Amino acid sequence: RHEYIIKDLAGRYHITIAAWYKEVVSGETITDRPEMQRMLSDIERIRPDGVLAVEVERLSRGNPQDQGRVTDTFKYAGTLIITPMKIYDLQKENDEEWLDFGLMRSRMEYRTIKRRMQNGRTTSAMQGKYIGNIPPYGWVRKKLDHEKGYILEPSPDTGWILKLIYTLMD
Repeated sequence: RHEYIIKDLAGRYHITIAAWYKEVVSGETITDRPEMQRMLSDIERIRPDGVLAVEVERLSRGNPQDQGRVTDTFKYAGTLIITPMKIYDLQKENDEEWLDFGLMRSRMEYRTIKRRMQNGRTTSAMQGKYIGNIPPYGWVRKKLDHEKGYILEPSPDTGWILKLIYTLMD
């Protein structure tokens, strides 16, 4: 969907897309996002006229230092941030303030989402549900009937090894 939105945005403004930066990880900091690092480096080096983004908030959810790095990179390169909602020109004080506000709001939203997800995992574990994706050796995940979540059951193939271990432990 993002690619479709970006192509549509480029068509609307008759922009040729020179490079794509597709981040598949959801890193909290720039250090955790190799494509973001590559994009910032390219902006510093090439100084493109603009960068297309689905939302300005997609650029940084990290700490204030990361937010500052993103803002400074775009500002000093004179590179516009072009979104479907607004074009940010950081040479204009008002646009820089809107960008700072959007990135700050994004950081707060990211922390809220992380907290909700952690609370959900904790609650599931307290209910006896298995919250991992890969079961430990000798076990299989079984989808719970009529509710969300999984539990662990001994594997039909290797469960006998678990029984042997438990027997030897007695």
